[in-house]
Amino acid sequence: MGKGMIAEGRLRHQQTGQEETYTVHVLSIEALEELQAMQWKVEGHVSDPSTLQPLSEEEFTNILKGEGLLIGVYAGQTLAAFRALWYPGHHIENLGRDTGLPESEWEQVVHQEISCVLPEYRGNGLQKKMGVWIMDAFQQSSHDKTHLFCTVHPDNPGSLKDKFSQGMVIAAVKEKYAGMLRYIFYRPVSSPVHWDESTAVTVRQRDYDEQKSLIENGYVGVQWHPSTLLFAKKQP
Repeated sequence: MGKGMIAEGRLRHQQTGQEETYTVHVLSIEALEELQAMQWKVEGHVSDPSTLQPLSEEEFTNILKGEGLLIGVYAGQTLAAFRALWYPGHHIENLGRDTGLPESEWEQVVHQEISCVLPEYRGNGLQKKMGVWIMDAFQQSSHDKTHLFCTVHPDNPGSLKDKFSQGMVIAAVKEKYAGMLRYIFYRPVSSPVHWDESTAVTVRQRDYDEQKSLIENGYVGVQWHPSTLLFAKKQP
């Protein structure tokens, strides 16, 4: 499994309806093949492949060897879910480049990467729980990171709600990963982003030009609602 248990509890198997015990571990390179097989299985159940940006074997390996952090949720001996963080450094995909972060701070960036949950274990709130567990494990590790970023497909409400619940905001709307549109979320590692409620405006979710215009004028996306987003000015 991994380097030690960081959480445990019970979850429900969606097909059998039975409750099962789970444990959560920080994973090591020994879990590589297991992670790849599980990610492949999840990809096969995604209705819109553009909503999922899978990790390559090289990316898995780099993270597991120290360029990030990866946790796994085991139902018994079955890897039921995993979530990853990546330290991109000066890599071309560092999201600080997309938001105007000075080059001198690129080494301080951490990315929230993919979250995967097997179909039979969905409905247990694992994505949100893993967000808490992995950030707790990250904060307890030895690191010098101060900027937290991630990308989310605009049509992935589960991930949008997950990121907003963590105090992250939409800092950019850009084409990533060979031309696929993504929201770029951001917050300082140690605190949520604060915004001025009196400036809040509602924008249609697919009005990307208006969203980009607001961001250029100091606004950030702060809340998701069905078919709309709330934008407000970021406080200093």
